[in-house]
Amino acid sequence: MTHRHLKVAVFWCIAFISIYYLLVDVTNHDKEIDRNHVHGDFLQITGNPNINCEKIFLKDDYAIHKTATLAIIAKNNYRLTEQSYIEMTKNCSKFQSERGYIKQPITDEEAQFPVAMGILVYRHVDQVERLLRIIYRPQNIYCIHVDLKSRDIFHEAINAIANCFDNVIVSTKMFAVSWAEPTMLLADLQCMQDLWNTGHNWKYFLNLAGSEFPLRTNLEIVKILKIFNGFNDVEGTIKRVSKERWQSVIATIPANLQPIKGNFHIAVNRHFVEYVMTNRTSADLLSWVLDTHFPEETYYATLNHNPQLGIKGSYAGDFERKQYLGRHTVWKHFPLTEACHGEFVNGVCVFDLEDLFAIRSRPELFVNKFDISRSFAFDCLEEWVVNRTKEEIFGHSHFNATFYQTFIGPLVHDTLA
Repeated sequence: MTHRHLKVAVFWCIAFISIYYLLVDVTNHDKEIDRNHVHGDFLQITGNPNINCEKIFLKDDYAIHKTATLAIIAKNNYRLTEQSYIEMTKNCSKFQSERGYIKQPITDEEAQFPVAMGILVYRHVDQVERLLRIIYRPQNIYCIHVDLKSRDIFHEAINAIANCFDNVIVSTKMFAVSWAEPTMLLADLQCMQDLWNTGHNWKYFLNLAGSEFPLRTNLEIVKILKIFNGFNDVEGTIKRVSKERWQSVIATIPANLQPIKGNFHIAVNRHFVEYVMTNRTSADLLSWVLDTHFPEETYYATLNHNPQLGIKGSYAGDFERKQYLGRHTVWKHFPLTEACHGEFVNGVCVFDLEDLFAIRSRPELFVNKFDISRSFAFDCLEEWVVNRTKEEIFGHSHFNATFYQTFIGPLVHDTLA
């Protein structure tokens, strides 16, 4: 080969390599554009840009003090009102884009595993909408129950938000919900009924309050529920409960069931919901618990921990030793394993900035509770989950599900197959 031929060969080799990498770069750029097109402006974070949440999560005293001072001075200056949402939702497409809703499933795994969520709300429309936004996926379905006692404009704003989505409904019947009263359970069951009636093929039902926030992304929740494989995440105990809540009832509990206490919030499979909706024993138990104290803490727990009922995914082992993963909550009357830096409302800690360091390492699906009017803790937790969702959108998720694989015990019918 002559020197001239060698130069020509090198030239074409360099040209080929340059064109190849140019095409790769264009292809990747197109993919990135497509991802942003599909997922709108979700990469935006709603919170205050003057807050350094990263330092707050690391317990930086100066950042916490600065942010707490800002909350006292101007917290409500950054909030949207009911009227704001009523106006924004007059153009639903613009509302979804500007608020950054996910418009297509991020992964095929999520698309093939839709979930249903019922949410009980009564105030703070901006907190409710931001909760909906972070959990919203187009393949899922949502029901919102608005407290009958809530202001008319709050009802109007929630209805306006729901009307912007085909998969968000407002419950067909409203209750005046009071804590520890039958209305709390009845409101939750109404959303469960409404979601069941849609005919949507969801895999699991989760019930939420407007005051909580997810610790896991939707993809992480799906991965955990798939590991559950039909397991119902329902808390249960008879040791840590005062029997007086049941002794005031004159009638005998139906079907010779053992009454069980548990957390109101659940993650249950379709068979559990079908049993609640259609079975005579579940209806009889409901009539019985409505005459007890804290019926919402007895109904689901009793159904799930009486294995003779044959409900798929219910627990057949020693439920006193079973870990509950539905909610992280700090209760005032329990021995505290960690402090509450906020304040207690109805015996439950309303978390503040100093609590975020411990919250971030919790394994539960959700954490309760937050009050958007009190501090920027909600904003920082939102930023944390948004950033992890961003990683998923661009294929950089690092979620380790090993813990959840060692969690499940003996069940009634191990799978839903």
